[in-house]
Amino acid sequence: MGKHNGHRSSHNQNISSQPDQGLKEQTHAGIGGTSTQSHQEEQSGASLQGVREIAGNAAEVAKQQAQAGATALGTGMRNLASSLREHVPNDGVMGTAASNIAETLERSGNYLQEEGINHLMDDVGRLIRSNPLPAVCISIGIGFLAAQILSRSER
Repeated sequence: MGKHNGHRSSHNQNISSQPDQGLKEQTHAGIGGTSTQSHQEEQSGASLQGVREIAGNAAEVAKQQAQAGATALGTGMRNLASSLREHVPNDGVMGTAASNIAETLERSGNYLQEEGINHLMDDVGRLIRSNPLPAVCISIGIGFLAAQILSRSER
C-alpha cells in the first residue's frame, strides 16, 4: 500500500501543477489578446474618427448648399414680387390682393437673403417648441399629402 500511496501523491502533484501551468498559459493568452484587442480598438477608433470627419465635411457642404439655395430662393421671391407689382393692376380687390402677396413675397425673400437657412431653422424650431400640437398635425397632414401624391404617381 505504501507504494500505491506514493504513486498517488506524485500523481496528485502532477495534477496540481497542471492547473497552474494552464492558468499561466491563459493569463499569457489574455495578455496577448488584450494587446490585439487594444490594436483593434485603436483601428476602430481611427476608422470612427475618419467617418466623423467625412460626415462633418458632408454636413458642411450640405449647409453651404442650403444657404446658397436659400439666398437664391430669396432673390427669386423678391423678383417675383417686383414682377407682380408691375403686371397686376393697383386698383380694386385684385390690386389689393396682389399688393399683399407682393409685400409678403418681398419680406420673405429679404428674410431668406439676410438671415439665411440657419436662422430660419432656429425660428422653425422655436415655433414647433411653442406650438407642438399644431406642428404634429401639420406634419401628419404633409405626410398624408405626400403619400397621396406618391401613390398616384405609381399608378
